[in-house]
Amino acid sequence: MYQMKKRVVIVLIIVILVLIGFLYQTFAMSNTITEENDTYVVNVSDNTSIELPARTSKKVYYKLTNTNNGVVRYGIGYSGTNVEAKVYEDSVDSETGLIDYMENKFIKLKLINNGTTSSTITLSTVLGYENGGDLIVPSGVTLVKNKVKLVNFMKLTETNPSATSNFLNTTLTRNTIETLTITDDNLVSTDALGSFDVSRNNDGTVMLWYTKGTSDNLYNVYIGAEGGKVYITNCYYLFSYLTSVTKMDFTYFDTSESTWMESMFKYCTSVKKLDLSMFDTSKVTYMSSMFDHCDALTSLNVSGFNTSKVTNMTSMFNNCQSLESIDLSNFDTSNVTSMRTMFLRNYTLKELNLSKFNTSKVTSMNAMFQYCTSLTKLNISSFDTSNVTNMSAIFSYDSKLTLIDMRNMTFTSKLTDANSMFYSASNNATIYVKSNIEKAWLNAKYSSLTNVIVISNY
Repeated sequence: MYQMKKRVVIVLIIVILVLIGFLYQTFAMSNTITEENDTYVVNVSDNTSIELPARTSKKVYYKLTNTNNGVVRYGIGYSGTNVEAKVYEDSVDSETGLIDYMENKFIKLKLINNGTTSSTITLSTVLGYENGGDLIVPSGVTLVKNKVKLVNFMKLTETNPSATSNFLNTTLTRNTIETLTITDDNLVSTDALGSFDVSRNNDGTVMLWYTKGTSDNLYNVYIGAEGGKVYITNCYYLFSYLTSVTKMDFTYFDTSESTWMESMFKYCTSVKKLDLSMFDTSKVTYMSSMFDHCDALTSLNVSGFNTSKVTNMTSMFNNCQSLESIDLSNFDTSNVTSMRTMFLRNYTLKELNLSKFNTSKVTSMNAMFQYCTSLTKLNISSFDTSNVTNMSAIFSYDSKLTLIDMRNMTFTSKLTDANSMFYSASNNATIYVKSNIEKAWLNAKYSSLTNVIVISNY
């Protein structure tokens, strides 16, 4: 008498989701385990084969449902040429284990084609008895074992970078980079001229590659991480001296672990637009010279910045010579101690509203607005200068200023240097001050500025 067989019927349902910007596909795969008798037979439908273009990956969701009356051991297998399947660290369920009657398993996989041509990957469910030891893997099938790390750190910048230094210690010099894109994968594109491992641990989880730019000596640079986002702990001088860069895309750049952004974009002299609204700056303490000498910058979005821990903003926007306006309304400056030369040589800046700035800990404001030669109105009505020791040249050469609202500023004994505060400033600016004490101090200190009108007790 023949033994009845227990047959496993696998039903695959493929759901394609197009993700904005990258048209990346997602699949949901449902497998139902049914009971017949003593043995396990895997019947795989044709829909388990998935086409992968060259050097691409796809995220898939694999759902197992057990309608057998007992416990089954399961695993996930794959086969194909130049392909690999990995399980994400944040997968709801493991890629292997036990599945009980009517239990569901939801497994998140990454399917990868490492080859230079299109390839097909075939997924299959590998089963075994609950207490039967290892899974019996068919010939030509590989079990999914490797993990996709979600947090992948890139290496820090090279020591003492300059325009001619090698970017991140690759063979690319900084001044030859025309565009920079942080992308959502570490798979090097087929048109890449070269590639480098720029992961912190040198494990290939973060890769840099480059393609030809608009001329022979310019390149488009891409940096991508296995888990979808590139992480960094220290942005000190990271993208500085990229003097030829005209476009940067940081959509998949994660700065949540970064504590230092000093000189991050210093001397990016050709870039015109920077959207950094997605930056997580909640741990950052230093932003000094962050955009120093971004000479061509006309649009800067820092509206999402959390600056509550920042202590130093010295020269943060120094020499942003083409910037006409900047929204800093969300800046929390309660811990900042230095704003020296913060807006120095912002020649085209026309209006600046810093009315929400908390400057109670600031000690240095010298040359803060020097050479803002297009500035007509300056609202610094919230400024608490009770701890400021240096205010020299703060408004010097601001020749078009017609209004300065400094209604809460004081000039205490701590202020040891207030020289040239209004040197070559506007002759007819209206200045709002707190009281007659501040009015008298200004008139005594700068009596030669006869056309400056100090209005108090308003």
